[in-house]
This record gives sequence, C-alpha cells and structure tokens, in this order.
Amino acid sequence: MARWIGFGASALVHGSLLLLVPVLFAQTTKKTEPDLMPISLAMFEPPPVPELKMLEALPEPVIQETPVEEVAETLREPVKPLEPIKEATEKKPPRPKPEKAIEKTKADRETLAAQQRKLEQEKAAQQEQVRLLEQQRQQAAEQARLQQLAQEKARLAEQGRIAQERFLAEQRKREWEAKQAAEARARLAEQQRLTERALAEQKRREWEQVQEKMHQQKALEQAQARQAAEQQQAEQAKVAEAARRAQTAKPVTSATPSTEQSVPVVMKPSFRSKPRAPDYPERALQAGIEGTVIVRAQVSPQGQAISVQVHQSSGHSSLDAAALKAVRAWEFIPAQRDGQHIASIVQVPVNFNLN
Repeated sequence: MARWIGFGASALVHGSLLLLVPVLFAQTTKKTEPDLMPISLAMFEPPPVPELKMLEALPEPVIQETPVEEVAETLREPVKPLEPIKEATEKKPPRPKPEKAIEKTKADRETLAAQQRKLEQEKAAQQEQVRLLEQQRQQAAEQARLQQLAQEKARLAEQGRIAQERFLAEQRKREWEAKQAAEARARLAEQQRLTERALAEQKRREWEQVQEKMHQQKALEQAQARQAAEQQQAEQAKVAEAARRAQTAKPVTSATPSTEQSVPVVMKPSFRSKPRAPDYPERALQAGIEGTVIVRAQVSPQGQAISVQVHQSSGHSSLDAAALKAVRAWEFIPAQRDGQHIASIVQVPVNFNLN
C-alpha cells in the first residue's frame, strides 16, 4: 500500500512540474537588444573658425570606466537628442590658434570612437551572455526532460517489478492450492481404500458366519433328513409287515396291488395352477449361491401336498428350506386309478439360478 501511495505522490509532483514549466518559460521574456542610434559624423567635424574660441572654453572630457551593467542599462534607455550648442556669449573668448583646435577635435574624435568601440564590445558581451543564458536554459530543459524520462523509466521498471512479484505470488498461490488439492485427493483415496478394505473384511466375516451357519443348518437338516428317512423306513417296514400279515391271514383270490402300486410315484406331475416360484434366500442371493433341490411330496386325492421332504439336497440348507416351503404351497392334479383320484407321491426338482 505504501508503494502505491508513493507512486501516486510522485506522479502528482511530476505532473505539477510539467504544468509549471510552460508557464515559467512563458513568463521568461527574451531580452531585447536596444536600438542603435545613428550618429552623424558631422558632429565630429571641426567647427568653423569663428567658433574656435568657444571650443577652447569647453573643458576637456574626462573618460571614466563605466560598469557593464550601467552601460547595458544605458543602452536600454532611449537616447535623448543632443541639445543645440548654445551660442557664445557676448564676450567671446580669445580665438585660439587653428592648429590647437584641430588637434583637440581629433582627440575628441578618438575619444568618441573609443567609447563607441567600448559600447560595441559591451553589446557583444551582452549578446554573448544572453546566448549563454539561452544555452543554459536549453541545457536545463534537456536535463529536466532526461530526468523526466529517467523517472518514467524508473516508474515503468517499478510497475514491471510489482507485476512480476504479483505474478510470482499468484503462481505460488496456484502451486500451493494444487498441492493442497493433491494432498486432499490422496487423503480421500486413502480413506476410500481403507473403507473398502474394512467393508471387504466385514463382508468376508459375514460370509464366513453365513457359511458357518449354513454348515450348521445343513448338518441339522441332514440329521433331520436322516431321522425322517429312518422314520419313513420304519413306517414302510410297518406297512410291509401289515401287508405281509394281511396276506398270510387272508388268501389272495385276485391280483392285489402291492404297496408300491397302491401309492404311485409321479415324476412329472401336473398342476392345477401355475406354481409360484420359490423365494430366493437373501443371504444365498448375496453370496451368489445356486443349486437344485429334488423334493418328494405326498399328495392327497384332493391334490394338496400333505407332507414334503428333501429327496436330494442342493448342498445349502437355505435353498432346501425355501424349496420345501414353495412345494408345500403348490396344488397338484391328483393321480387317478379306475377313474378315481388316489393319493400319490410327487417328485419335483426346484432350481435356484441367479440368472
């Protein structure tokens, strides 16, 4: 801020000087040389002989050295005309000899000529002084112009320096901002990487938990399936034993169908309505688990599933449970024998595909 204030003050001072210089030059008037007064040489001619006595009465001129300033001032003043020579008084002085008058007149002429030369020398000196003053004035004007140019050059150099400093400051600011932005991006990328790693670790732990739960569920379902199979085998054994007892107790008069023929197994059942697709378990869907479950269902003569069981597991307990739940809600067309609806065993595959 101080630099700008100094620059404004300097510009104001230089502008004022530039406005005052023409005014000063206009006020400085050039000294005019005084007009030369023509002098007739007839003034220095010897007077006629009757006036010799009057010339002798005149005192001899005393030549005094006059300063140059007084002479210049005298030259500036208008020259008064010479007064006419008064006539001699009634008492005329004795008439001098012609030789003496002529000698005195020559001396006067030489004195006037010397004064005239002196005046010309003084005039020449004055003109030389005026020329020197004009030359000094021109030199001062040239120095002022050179000083003004130097100041203008210094001002431009200062402006260039300020502009360069401003440019360097802007460049440093941009570099600092770019560095800060790069560091922010790096921190954000590192945070994102850590977050992704944490999410991946969390998903892996959840997947391991799901797998562990699935294995536990699978083991439980396998145990339940084994128990159901053993129970079914026991029931079948009971049915077979009852049939065997009935055969031994009552003779067979006609071809009686066996137990297997009395409860047929349908591999490709028909449905009363379009079966509803099973619900895909959410955890299996997230884990990308696929499989096929073969379910056997005991169908009543009305076409409803009385009981369902896994005939062949998919290897995943969640898929097996979803298949059993779906088949239990299906409605089948019951099997017929001799035009009547009978109970049957239906075996259907239930597919779980992500596509």
